[in-house]
Amino acid sequence: MDNIPSYKTKKLIISFIEEKIKLELIKYNKNLQNIFNISIINYKVFSGKYQIIEKNSTKNIYQGKIYNSYTDKIIFEGEYLNGKKNGKGIEYYEDKKHTIKYEGEYLNGKRNGKGKEYYDNGNLKFIGEYLNGKKWTGKGFNDNCEIIYKIEDGKGIYKDKFKNSYGVDIYFFGEYLNGEKNGIGKEYYCERSNLNDKIFTLRFEGEYLNGKRHGKGKVYHIFKGYESHDFSDNFYEMEYLNGIMWNGKICNDKGNIIFEIKNGKGIFIEDEKCEEYTIYTKYYIRFEGEYLNGKKNGKGKEFMIISGRNSQAKPTIFEGEYLNNERKKGIEKIGASSQFLNFEGEYLYNHKIKGKEYYKDDEIYQGEYLYDKKWNGKGYNKNGEVIYELINGNGKVKEYKINNNYCDKYLIFEGEYLNGKIKKGIGYERNEFYCDYIKFEGEYLNGERNGKGKKYYFEDIIKFEGEYLNNKKWNGKYYNPYDKNFFEINNGKGNIKSYYLNEEHVIRKEGYLLNGERNGIWKEYSFYGSLVFEGEYLNGKRNGKGKEYYDNGNLKFEGEYLNGKRNGKGKEYYKKNILKFEGEYLNGKYKTGKLYNYGDVIFEGEFIEGIKWKGKGKEYYEKFNENKEKYFGGIKIKEKEDDYCYRGHVLFEGEYLEGEINGKGKEFDYDGDLIFEGEFVNGKRKEI
Repeated sequence: MDNIPSYKTKKLIISFIEEKIKLELIKYNKNLQNIFNISIINYKVFSGKYQIIEKNSTKNIYQGKIYNSYTDKIIFEGEYLNGKKNGKGIEYYEDKKHTIKYEGEYLNGKRNGKGKEYYDNGNLKFIGEYLNGKKWTGKGFNDNCEIIYKIEDGKGIYKDKFKNSYGVDIYFFGEYLNGEKNGIGKEYYCERSNLNDKIFTLRFEGEYLNGKRHGKGKVYHIFKGYESHDFSDNFYEMEYLNGIMWNGKICNDKGNIIFEIKNGKGIFIEDEKCEEYTIYTKYYIRFEGEYLNGKKNGKGKEFMIISGRNSQAKPTIFEGEYLNNERKKGIEKIGASSQFLNFEGEYLYNHKIKGKEYYKDDEIYQGEYLYDKKWNGKGYNKNGEVIYELINGNGKVKEYKINNNYCDKYLIFEGEYLNGKIKKGIGYERNEFYCDYIKFEGEYLNGERNGKGKKYYFEDIIKFEGEYLNNKKWNGKYYNPYDKNFFEINNGKGNIKSYYLNEEHVIRKEGYLLNGERNGIWKEYSFYGSLVFEGEYLNGKRNGKGKEYYDNGNLKFEGEYLNGKRNGKGKEYYKKNILKFEGEYLNGKYKTGKLYNYGDVIFEGEFIEGIKWKGKGKEYYEKFNENKEKYFGGIKIKEKEDDYCYRGHVLFEGEYLEGEINGKGKEFDYDGDLIFEGEFVNGKRKEI
């Protein structure tokens, strides 16, 4: 079977995969043209992912990679045995930066042995040992690389950050047993009060069993007393069964039941956070509909609630039928008041598989989809005339971007598709918030900029005009936006300058291009014109020696780079030009060296992921107020009468091991007098 000719055939293949290998969703792409003519042992497709396993003849082991079949990005690479992950491996986040999510050991397809887990910003999240895919013994860290919990033999007090079904960050704090959430726990949303501070809003508190909500719990409303329902309380009590809502009800301020679930069946209302657009306006998705067996089953709808300046708006975004918590069939709407139909059709695993697309209620496409991509179907103009046709993801197309609030339509691509992806044609990349402003317009080949094109600073101010080769500027003119002067690029070579659009006409960056990428010495500037970096580039990334600067002009860092990050010897400074660190870096973080507190060495030794790990160091008193309690060595520090403590007073001096105070040490009071000398274990005084 070389391809998938129709929706019916696709459905049969999906069923076959579910039945035989417990796999879910198939997706073709450029690497899997004739998947069913190749041994199914070597190629497996599941949930929009595919894996390729190859034997490494030199090491006599099998190496495997798992890809996201929509983006073709690697999400896992490592060693295999008997078709499963066995040995060392690395998992990646499915984001633009391709950040490492986990690196460590596997056994029989699960994390087993030593490993490290990371946040999507690259900071360490957990280090320790895993057992059958569960964190078993180790330490967890917050975004600032501070230890926030410890577990041993699968138990302890656990803190975690994960994403809910809408992709929103949820923070958990609670009891941990047998490598899972067991006991009492709480879940929070994180909301910003301003650009720097975070506020954590309680979303759920209750009982957990084997990692799932189980037993009694309270679910808190995102909108307390939202005007459309007049909830009597800001929470409702529920009973859960294996993570499923099983029994519960909500009453209004008059005592009338708004919804009720009994034995997993009933009419239910649920709020889920969608995103924060600004610090003043937040978007939430609310579901109202039928529940059966504790899941969305039957008729229901989702609508957007906009808090803040437009708190009355409640546009419906979907209405239809659900099966096991997922959309089955229905319609999608857009517009500030949901006045326009956007899609009508069928879904599989929450992805479109068959239906019609509309623009201001005019049909613009009818056919089949594969992983939300148009696959087999026809496109129409406003007169109902066929303007393009796709067969198995191949053919000529016109693609538009539609502004959901104002329903304006903007052309983003016109040309040919191959296997559901751009083969060649004319594309228009548009500003994310101002769709009528074009960032780039030009020719594409195999999904990349190839041929003639124009890139803009903003609106109609041209930044570059010429030819591209494999997404790189190759031949053309790089313009100064404030006059008619330009820098010329020939065969990917040339000196260029890029500018900010401000009254001072500030240069943004300047340097030399080779093979269409930054090479040689480059300088980068802030929006206000101060130098922020100068140093060497190789193939588009910082490589070699370089310097970073603060906005006040003082040196921030000087040292070596590799692949865009600090690697090798370097020195880092405080903003007042006082040494902060000197030593070696690895992937942008401290590896070994000395860490200073305004001239005084506070740690010397080894670091793991930038965290003090093994060596000798000092802890200092910091400023705190009457609303905060400070502990050290497991003992509360008595506050001074003036409730103020100056930075620079030594609290502890001694040895560190595995990120904590371990070994011999000394503890001091506010006045510098010794109050304890002896052994410490895991940050606390050793009991005698």
